[in-house]
Amino acid sequence: MKCSLAREWISRFLDGELGPKREAKLKAHLQACPGCRTLARDLEAIVREAGKLSVLEPTPAVWPKVAAAVRQSREGAPASSPEEKSRPGVFWNRYAWRFAAAAALVLMIVGTVIIRQQPRVAADPVREGSVE
Repeated sequence: MKCSLAREWISRFLDGELGPKREAKLKAHLQACPGCRTLARDLEAIVREAGKLSVLEPTPAVWPKVAAAVRQSREGAPASSPEEKSRPGVFWNRYAWRFAAAAALVLMIVGTVIIRQQPRVAADPVREGSVE
């Protein structure tokens, strides 16, 4: 088992969401891998200690303040138009163009290197046994 998969399964195991077959595979990996074993122990300690925390209920005065803050943030936010929703925002920002240009440059360089490494074929090869 790869450590990346084990790290995903550790969280599920601690939440009681891992099936018995996967749990057995995870435990076998944890016995063999000190890094994942340490991670599992640390996360288990965090879950155990977090379970000891008391549940705090906010006072009734908190909720009106939260509602007012939400209203204020909504009023300050610009209304989105249908045109803005259809435009892919991440792609159009200035950094994305720089990354796209860099990627295109890398592709051109790699393509040039690959083409230059291919053997050249003569334009009019002479056939064996030709009469010419």
